[in-house]
Amino acid sequence: MRVLALDSSVHDGSAAVLTTTDSDASLIAAPVSAASIAGSIIEQVGDPSRPHAERLPGDLLHLLTTAGMTFADIDLFAVGSGPGSFTGLRIGIAAIQGLAMVGRRPVVAVSLLDALGQMAASTATPGTRIGVWIDAYRHEVFSALYTVTGAPAFTDARLETTDAARVG
Repeated sequence: MRVLALDSSVHDGSAAVLTTTDSDASLIAAPVSAASIAGSIIEQVGDPSRPHAERLPGDLLHLLTTAGMTFADIDLFAVGSGPGSFTGLRIGIAAIQGLAMVGRRPVVAVSLLDALGQMAASTATPGTRIGVWIDAYRHEVFSALYTVTGAPAFTDARLETTDAARVG
């Protein structure tokens, strides 16, 4: 399976192409297993001096060219659903929805706080508390607190929400 992922929640943003060993149905129906991430990942960070709307199409085309793929080769689109810059999120989500609609492919929204929590929890022992913060600007942060469970890494059951996402 080939996944095109986009995060436009921050000024620079990022995009990646992930090639996994999972089938279409298993990746959509269940969380990605740690073993399935054994495929290849090609990623790039955007230029924060240019707005997303101006550079996003070229960035995605460059990424796919680097990966030796076209949009038609993508099986699943993933997009960061926030929290983050409202305008950046709106542009990124709209771009991914448009690409998925044209290609008749599924879209998966990914909470950025949950994704960061999953990365931090990947090697943590059960019972560990994971605090995640993202700069919300204007002297605020987006945050969430999780407790690591004994479930396998990168599964929904791995993190138990202790304190739900908030801004403050």
